Amino acid sequence: MYVSIGLVLAQFVPAYLALDLTFRRIDLAPGSLARELRRFGWYYAVGAAAFSVAGAWAQWQANGLVGLAVAATGNWAPWWLLWRFGLRKQLTFLFKDDGGRDRDATKPDL
Repeated sequence: MYVSIGLVLAQFVPAYLALDLTFRRIDLAPGSLARELRRFGWYYAVGAAAFSVAGAWAQWQANGLVGLAVAATGNWAPWWLLWRFGLRKQLTFLFKDDGGRDRDATKPDL
């Protein structure tokens, strides 16, 4: 059981690296931002699915049905959390309607 939980937590590493790569490569030009977010969102989703399936297979091998149950309830969570809240942190101007703020280029991100 602890192996399965550890594998869920280990999903944060590739999820973070994929999100970091997305933010390094995305074009923030106003005319292309929506298209870029959709495109990179699909890449991120494919990566999330691939790593989640690989993690589920490893959890099944380690713990049988209990591992599959843990995988079904948790493998997607690190990917979703980082995408959802990573976008809010890096691209706050997209979320002005629900509490986001304009990016002030004179202040560093904390």
